[in-house]
Amino acid sequence: MRARRVEFLAGVCSVIAGAASSVAQEVARPSASGRIVRIFDFEERETNPGEVPDLWYRDQDDPSGVRRPGFPPWNRARVAYGREGTLAYAGQGAVELPTRGGSTSLVLAPGAIPVFPNADYRIGAYVRTQGLRHARAVIEARFLDAQRRAIPGETYRSAPVVAPDQWTRVEFEAVGRASGAAWLQLELLLLQPESLGAGATTGEHHVRSQDFDGSAWFDDLSVVQLPRVEITTGIPGNVFTGPDRPEIDLLVRDLTGEALTIIAEVLDASGAVVATSTHRSGAGLFKSTWRPELPRLGWYRARTRVRSGGREVDGATADFAWIPASASVSAMPEELERFSIDLLSLPESAMRDAEELVQRAGAGHATLDVWTPDLTPELAPERARALLEGVGALLTHGRGVSLSVSVVPDQLATSMRLGADRPLAVLASPREHWEAHAVDLFETLGPRVPRWRFGLPANDADFWNPSIADDLQRARASLGKFIPSARLSLCGGLERDWSDVSGCDGVVLRVPPDMPPEGVRLAVEGWRARADAPELTLVFEPVPGPVRDGVANLARQVVEAWLGAGETRPPTMTLADAYSWVGERRPALVPRPTIPAWRTLADHLRGRRYAGDFPAAPGVRCIMLAPSPGSGRPGALVAWSEVDTGAVLESYLGPGPVQVTDLDGNTRGAPTPESAGDRRPSGVRIALTTTPVFIEGVDMGWCRFLASLRLDPATLDSAGRDQDLAFEISGTWKTGAAGSITILEPGGHERGERDRSWRISPRQLRFHVGPGEVARVPFSVGFSPVEESGTREMVLEVEVQGEKAYGPVEVRRTFEIGSRGLRLELAPTIVGADLIVDAIVSNAGEQAASLRLTAFAPNAPRIKAVIPDLPRGNQATRRFRFDGLAERARGQRVMVVLEDPESGARLVRSVQAPDPARPGRE
Repeated sequence: MRARRVEFLAGVCSVIAGAASSVAQEVARPSASGRIVRIFDFEERETNPGEVPDLWYRDQDDPSGVRRPGFPPWNRARVAYGREGTLAYAGQGAVELPTRGGSTSLVLAPGAIPVFPNADYRIGAYVRTQGLRHARAVIEARFLDAQRRAIPGETYRSAPVVAPDQWTRVEFEAVGRASGAAWLQLELLLLQPESLGAGATTGEHHVRSQDFDGSAWFDDLSVVQLPRVEITTGIPGNVFTGPDRPEIDLLVRDLTGEALTIIAEVLDASGAVVATSTHRSGAGLFKSTWRPELPRLGWYRARTRVRSGGREVDGATADFAWIPASASVSAMPEELERFSIDLLSLPESAMRDAEELVQRAGAGHATLDVWTPDLTPELAPERARALLEGVGALLTHGRGVSLSVSVVPDQLATSMRLGADRPLAVLASPREHWEAHAVDLFETLGPRVPRWRFGLPANDADFWNPSIADDLQRARASLGKFIPSARLSLCGGLERDWSDVSGCDGVVLRVPPDMPPEGVRLAVEGWRARADAPELTLVFEPVPGPVRDGVANLARQVVEAWLGAGETRPPTMTLADAYSWVGERRPALVPRPTIPAWRTLADHLRGRRYAGDFPAAPGVRCIMLAPSPGSGRPGALVAWSEVDTGAVLESYLGPGPVQVTDLDGNTRGAPTPESAGDRRPSGVRIALTTTPVFIEGVDMGWCRFLASLRLDPATLDSAGRDQDLAFEISGTWKTGAAGSITILEPGGHERGERDRSWRISPRQLRFHVGPGEVARVPFSVGFSPVEESGTREMVLEVEVQGEKAYGPVEVRRTFEIGSRGLRLELAPTIVGADLIVDAIVSNAGEQAASLRLTAFAPNAPRIKAVIPDLPRGNQATRRFRFDGLAERARGQRVMVVLEDPESGARLVRSVQAPDPARPGRE
């Protein structure tokens, strides 16, 4: 155990060894200037005969002196000794804080640890507990002024610890914010639940459980001075707008005199380091402005690591975002407010920056919180002034504002015996109950802001409230004295049935992060179809997990919600927790990873409406966005892959130039494939992922024409006989359109090799369609009866004269050879030396069918089977066994023909025989 003690001291002291190899400085430095400020190992057997360690004293309740309720005098802390390795973490001595009911304290004398003003310290110790079920071990540190008085607000605690019969390392930081700090005082505590403040009371006679037999043990208590490490930008919310590159201010202040190595890094959203810079400092203060070379716009995390003597002694992080220079904002105010951000957790000190935070996020509206959990009547006037500063700036710059009463102040909730999640119930009660907490705020803000909402979208308390209509009526009557023409909204979840929301002017509904995007669109469509529906606001949150996956899912939900509104006004889209107030030492307001995407979504959706789906390859979701009336915006597309493996959008989208913008706001020219011929203009070939991209510079008239061009019917009877089809074309231009369609495939005309198994007449079709009309251009198709069923692609060459001339352009449309009533799927397996093919037949027709199946395999006789009277909506399987064919048929195709003699329907399917040696065969 003595070896462990030596290792501990050597490990702590090695932090200060880095600068010792340089020329020794004969400078007298105060004891507080070292990296290791103080270590208490409680090894005092030979020097201290007392019950408590040197410089420490008990701080229990003294009926004849200083009272400390909850700390009874019979709980007596002591230093105890045992044999090496039996009682203490290391060595022989450790401190015990026992309890026989109540809490226990051991306090360090106030002048024992001198400190520097504004310096930071890390306090650490090893802790274990015995017999504690309810109480916890805690370490507390407080800064004292020169007169050794505690400085208000400068007290820090470790997390409460329970470590049954095992030593656990506990560390926390005391951040020096006060310029008058002169001393650091420590206190070791065993705290019962009442002293911890755990749990809420349910009344004046509430009794908490506590322990009456147990102990907390402490050993190897250390105080280490930390460098002050800061990363700042000087930009509200740390959101930079291009073309200026982000600038990061680095500051390291260290009072130990050691040589430091400062490593600055920038990480992207995936956690990869994309920029780094290394600095060395031998002085007490290092300051530098760093402009990292970043590869693209987006969200980043700046990180600083400070090393001394080969060991990392401290560090800091700061998130920031780099977004495009300007937004494509519609001039219509109602469009500007379609995108909003919640600033519910914005501290009062940052209220003056509210407008800039909203503007940089690309939003036109913000929601601020009126009440906070710690609000008291004495603090209400100060909060009203701070909120007024933020609200005034937002309104002055044309931004919309809503005010939220999302929580009930703790003091008010206790006095009214209501939950903190019931603000509407509080305001529906008699005014004298809540006016001390509200009048200053409501009188200041009510005349300026008519839109108020109650509760949190993540909480459904009001949805389950049976008296919601009455509460709304009473709250409206009370608030009407402060808020002229008040518009009141309720909060809850989108997955709830909000069919009865009479009495409110709007609902603010949280979109569950795991709700499929299509579900969000259907919910908005259903809301839009209601004649009596109040105004809808949707609140979006990213899904937990990797940053990029969460942002991509949020973006798909937002796009689908926008589409759900159709050509009408979309709901208000609100981003929850757009910024976070983070930092254990010196908190700062930083952007969440959703900010760049929110800005991009706002820039590209605002002023546009859903204009239909654009035809694309399977697995691609591509949507047309047309300008809303009066917006003056061009059209665009938004697209993504619906499968993880990715997909490609390949099409001619107009003369361009076509550009692709990702969710971070990075814009690039759309790549073009190799031209199919000199006559055809180049299209684009855009590789897609599950993250949406916006495609700008498209010709919306041409895109709408392509979307209207469809094959009717899209399923050809597999019997192969000549069938009549038609292309349907809509007049999407105001001037009408005329042109031609040439069918190149199937038939080999594209390849220059005629395939006479296909009969298409005529191959060149001419059309004319007036504005708003739908024209049908007929033709006939026939093919060989042995043509395999399944999906095919029809390759067209289209020329059209609309508002301008287009073409010739290659266009592809898919069709299916099959039966509208029958489905056939094949599943091959190997069993020993035999080849097995299962044919799964489904009857989706209107009546029962008697069917014949014939299976063909190479170098084997055909096998027949029948399915008599397969009922509609049912499925049947027939197994074909080819004895001894497993090896000989390897890699070749097996064909099955399904026939319905009565209707003449015929399906042909083939499947490749598997390799007999492949893993997983039966």
